[in-house]
Amino acid sequence: MESRGGNFQVFRPTGAPTQPDDHATKVEGKMIAQARAFPPSTHKDDFPPRRGFGTTGEKTFSKEYDVQIRAHGPFSASDLTKKYIMGESKHREPGHEQGDDISKDLIQILNIVLNRGPEMNARTAGAGKNKFFQLPSKGGVSADLGGGFEAVQGFYKSVRPSFGRVLCNINVIASPFYKEMPMIDAIGLFFGRNITDQPLRDTERKRLSGFLRRVRVTLRHLNSKPCVIGQISHQNADEATFTCVEYGQISVRQYFKKKYSVGLRYSKLQVFQSGNTMVPMELCTVAPGQLYRGRISENQTSNMIRFACRDPTTNARIITDTGLKTLGFNNAQTSIPYKFGVKVDRNMVVVPARILPTPTIQYSKKTTEVEKGKGQWNLRAQRFYKGCEIKHLLVLSFTQCGDRAYTPNNTARLISQFRETCEDVGIMHNKSDASACREEKIDVNGAGTEVEPLFRKYSTSKPTLMLIILPDEIKDLFQRVKYPGDLKVGISTVVALFSKAARGIDSQGNKQYWANVLLKVNTRLGGINHVLPKEDLKWLWTGYLEKNEMIDVLKEMFAERLALYKRNVGSRPKTTIIYRDGVSEGQYYHVLSQELPKIIEARSEFEPGYRPCITLVVVGKRHHTRFYPTRTKNGECAPKSRATKSVSVCPPAKMAGLACDRGRVYLQSIMDTTSDAATESAAGVKESPKEVFDRASRLWGNGIHRDLNHIMFYI
Repeated sequence: MESRGGNFQVFRPTGAPTQPDDHATKVEGKMIAQARAFPPSTHKDDFPPRRGFGTTGEKTFSKEYDVQIRAHGPFSASDLTKKYIMGESKHREPGHEQGDDISKDLIQILNIVLNRGPEMNARTAGAGKNKFFQLPSKGGVSADLGGGFEAVQGFYKSVRPSFGRVLCNINVIASPFYKEMPMIDAIGLFFGRNITDQPLRDTERKRLSGFLRRVRVTLRHLNSKPCVIGQISHQNADEATFTCVEYGQISVRQYFKKKYSVGLRYSKLQVFQSGNTMVPMELCTVAPGQLYRGRISENQTSNMIRFACRDPTTNARIITDTGLKTLGFNNAQTSIPYKFGVKVDRNMVVVPARILPTPTIQYSKKTTEVEKGKGQWNLRAQRFYKGCEIKHLLVLSFTQCGDRAYTPNNTARLISQFRETCEDVGIMHNKSDASACREEKIDVNGAGTEVEPLFRKYSTSKPTLMLIILPDEIKDLFQRVKYPGDLKVGISTVVALFSKAARGIDSQGNKQYWANVLLKVNTRLGGINHVLPKEDLKWLWTGYLEKNEMIDVLKEMFAERLALYKRNVGSRPKTTIIYRDGVSEGQYYHVLSQELPKIIEARSEFEPGYRPCITLVVVGKRHHTRFYPTRTKNGECAPKSRATKSVSVCPPAKMAGLACDRGRVYLQSIMDTTSDAATESAAGVKESPKEVFDRASRLWGNGIHRDLNHIMFYI
């Protein structure tokens, strides 16, 4: 079959000039001439006075810069098209990998040329080097995310070398942006409440400071003059004072009343600071086109997924109908790329593809078919291929909860449904022994719902599994559960949200929810949820790719895995498949020359004469290459242990991502990018990078508890 890749061929149109237009050439010539005329020392530039935008009057900047411009010389496109693309380049051969690679310069030049159009377009906002978004106020597609954010549709573009040709990869993307609105409204949405003329609490001030750091605003009292927020002062407009020539010692509120005839409605709110300037919040409007680079909430993430999730055919149509236009790839003679002799084909490239047979999923005694075109299957009436055993179950529930449905009777019913579902899917547990299941209760309003003392209580007589049934009002307890469970005491935990588990509690119960929970539990405790039948694995191939992001302890890591495999299985692995993540294209050779020998050395030291077949696969996740089938048919399926649906990333790379996510949970107080408190000490003083690292080291301690070190606790 054929499929369309999200790439468009780049080539020189017939009759187009091979040099930029005359105006561009004259400007470049003047720059080079002036550079050559200067002595090789300094170039001085005195900036004129700049009038302040808030309370401090005029500012004068004068700074001396050293500038040196050198002409590199001409680039030949044949170096890219003939040498690099056709395989004549030696930059990946031993001894040449660190040498000059002219292809990188040419690719960068092409990217600069193709970026220039959307960069000059007032209707688009850029994010980084290769991402461009059409502003919602200029006809762009967006959706409200809540909390002062909106999801905006955009496009990623990057010039890529391919075999025999140069391609421009284009993909439709979505990112969170600050909404253009009055600042008071934005703050109200961020906190989820109406803003009154009262000062923000210190914790709120710190959260808001992280939310608005370096955000561009326009100033109402200066006819929408732009300003960048530095931080939020501890003082409000009544408390903050300064001395000026016109009025002497004066407060911010009085200054704006006298200078601009502006009366402040929220004078008790803290003021913004930008350099030495103080600006009242209510006079600011969030400027459009600003990407939010922090972490959005769980609900906002769900809204983002609903906005961004589309079928491949729709994405392909958006790219060709809207993406090319947004990026300025119309091939008009007035366009920047055309003036540089560059044209982008308006049709996606077509590449050959093959259809893999849809696999079947093997459970304990039966198989189930994967739905064609959907990559999912049904767990109903199936028992796990190998069920784990829960010898002792500890359930943690809460009292004095605000949810009226969260009652002792209902939590008891959920525990019963959990155990019934265990029996349905083949997880062994002693249903008749009352001591096999124990319930502990914690008062929601007591001691800040601290759970670590409970973990310490069971540190010697550990349960096989701790099931925590959380009411919605304390669903942020996740980090406080995982930290002592994984690092301090070594108890495997699973968290269930009451509002989801209790759906259908008055009838058959929500066994589908519990079955999904038990997919995680079974994998963590040594079970096997499902496998692929041997006949469905015949298409697997053996070969290897390259890589490089050096892992210094790779030899020790590989030896540890071999020892663990032999301990659990009783024999050595005959074939080893290694998935290597986090490798850039320029580092492929380094993997073969530096990392593969470490793996071979660990293999040799593990047992003399032991030489299993090694397949080293480099996993590239964060790329934007997509393939769109020309006709709907079967597709390949990558099943993951904790789901009944295929995933777009091979499971080992996905599992590694989950392990890293769990690590971020342990360091949540530092990793939270939405708050200044993440890098402030208890005294409110900004910490240095070393102090932050030392605090992270203390939180991490000795790492994962030894009792969980060899199970998939992060699933």
